Amino acid sequence: MEKNKTFDLTFWGVGGSCPTSKPDRKIFGVNTPCVSTCVEDEYFIFDMGSGLLNFSNSIGVVNEKKCFHIFISHYHFDHLEGLLFFGPLFNANATVHFYGHPWQNKTVLEILKDFLSPPHFPVGFEAFSAEIHFHVVNESDSFSLCDEKVKVSTMPISHPNACTAYRMNYQDKSFTYMTDIELSCYNSYNPLQAFAKDTNMLIVDAYFDHGDCKAGWGHSTWREAAQLAKESNAETLALFHYNYQYSDKDIENFINSAKKTHFKTMGAIEQQAFSLI
Repeated sequence: MEKNKTFDLTFWGVGGSCPTSKPDRKIFGVNTPCVSTCVEDEYFIFDMGSGLLNFSNSIGVVNEKKCFHIFISHYHFDHLEGLLFFGPLFNANATVHFYGHPWQNKTVLEILKDFLSPPHFPVGFEAFSAEIHFHVVNESDSFSLCDEKVKVSTMPISHPNACTAYRMNYQDKSFTYMTDIELSCYNSYNPLQAFAKDTNMLIVDAYFDHGDCKAGWGHSTWREAAQLAKESNAETLALFHYNYQYSDKDIENFINSAKKTHFKTMGAIEQQAFSLI
């Protein structure tokens, strides 16, 4: 049987810092970061915020052998909290691969085991039935998956306690995931521009309006994101990792303003799918 050749991205969580219950945030969504795609019958998931539960619910019970690749940008809580209730981990039909950078001489395995243990959580990885593998990604790494059909590249980016950007290429299409980055730290966007060059979708942190930006917090503005997309010749810019304090109306204003710099700008919306092929 020929495998699925689509390349669709789905946003399961698009906010930053913490989930929000704001009544004026009904359009863009309330959960923290999680983006997924499925190619060659394998799932590729970027970050494990509370949006990971939306993804888990969408696939239901795994009744056949399935493979999940989870790429962690960094280890702040808003990017890990969905791990605690990720359904496939409790299913023997699932194989789950975790990818993440080391931090202070600790591997991704050691960091996640610390996170998923008492007193933070009553059970650890020993409670899971899935086959689990851990992979350390190094700075400016590049590797292939799915019989060489998928290429994943990494780049370290500016954020407290370290952060990794990912680019995924499949067939002749790509997307670049660049959340939690402080673009104002860069004297030049040249290295970022080279990493994201000609990508079909550039997903970038847009946590702040330009008047609210806090130096050292590790986040960017919609204006900086739009300028990076323009310089990278990205086909589409998706603003992402919104400040939990902003309303739908605020985010709509940011999108409209960003379009003046990079016309094909969208705001990531929770449970919205976007086709790259």
